[in-house]
Amino acid sequence: MADIKCLVLDLDNTTLLDEKTGRGSEEIKDAAWYPVFPEYSRGELDSAMREAKSKLSLATGQADRQDVVREICRYFHVAEDKIGGEVVRRCDAFNQVVQKGIAKIEVSEQTRGVLDWFSQKVPIYVNTATPTEPARESLDALGLTRFVKGIYGRPGTKLGNLQKIIEVEGVDPKKVLYIDDQPTGWAVAQQVGCRFVGIRTERNKAWHDTSQPFPIIRSLSELSSLVS
Repeated sequence: MADIKCLVLDLDNTTLLDEKTGRGSEEIKDAAWYPVFPEYSRGELDSAMREAKSKLSLATGQADRQDVVREICRYFHVAEDKIGGEVVRRCDAFNQVVQKGIAKIEVSEQTRGVLDWFSQKVPIYVNTATPTEPARESLDALGLTRFVKGIYGRPGTKLGNLQKIIEVEGVDPKKVLYIDDQPTGWAVAQQVGCRFVGIRTERNKAWHDTSQPFPIIRSLSELSSLVS
């Protein structure tokens, strides 16, 4: 992998990951919904979340936070003419809770060093299903924005974002390295024809077995050993 010309990183549980625990921003987002909807019990909200994500997965393949709030409101029979305001209010509260949690993630000096080393050699982009501005806010909070040339998030898709990055850089997809913690990332990499490395996290049990068709690392701090 020594000839890569562009490095693309997923955000949640890839860049925003505590390598000691294997947990990161995804777990923070899971827990954030409870204080955002404090009027419902944990059990009620769990049921609403399951139904919302099931509907959204079937419809779009991705669950945007605005769509999730909208479906939760419908589950609890909020009047349609009030849902728009609820989406704005609840998403703002969700982002505040999430950003406070993300600011506490411990990104190791080794990971910062690897990102610094790569940023001096190739452009680094973030490709995420998180809306772009909250993604930037998270990177700012952890002092990681300076390593990144660009951030591509929602409303774009992972596939569309990666295609745009390749187009902007004008590079052969085979010389792009994409890092993600989810099988959907691997599927996107295959679609565009770029290289792929998986992140093993506590959440993604499937990749605890390293017999995958791509390299697996525990954190970005291990990335330099694959490309040297």
